[in-house]
Amino acid sequence: YTVPTISNAAPSIHYYASFTLADSIKREQENIRSAFVKTKLECEKIGSEIEQISKSIEKVRGTYRFELMQKHKNLCSQHKRLSQLKGVFGMRNAQYLDLVKMQNIKTGEYRDYIISNFGAKGRQWGDRLKKRKLDQAK
Repeated sequence: YTVPTISNAAPSIHYYASFTLADSIKREQENIRSAFVKTKLECEKIGSEIEQISKSIEKVRGTYRFELMQKHKNLCSQHKRLSQLKGVFGMRNAQYLDLVKMQNIKTGEYRDYIISNFGAKGRQWGDRLKKRKLDQAK
C-alpha cells in the first residue's frame, strides 16, 4: 500500500481535497475579515470619542480638564494599538484571499481534468456540478 500523492492518487481525490482545502481557507479568511471589520469599527468609535473629548478639553478648566486629558491620552494609545492591529488583519485578509484564489484555480484544474478524461461518468459528474452551482445561485 502506498500513500496517495499527487502523482499516484485518483484525480477525484485531488479535486475533493483541493475543494475542501479551499473551503477551509475561505472560512478562515472570513474569520479574519470579521475581526478586521470589528477592529475597524472599534477604531472609528474610539476616534469619535477622542474628537468629542478634544472639544470638551478646550471648554473646561481645573481637575476635570486634567481627567479629560488623561482619558484622551489613554484613548489615543488604545486607538494606536487598534490601528496597528487593523493593519495586520487587513494584510492577512488580503493574503488569505490570494490563497483562496490560488486554491480555487487548482480545484478548477482538477475538475476540468476529471470532466475531460473520465468519459461519460466524468461528463455526468461535471453536469451535476454545474447544475448544483446554478441551483445555489438562485
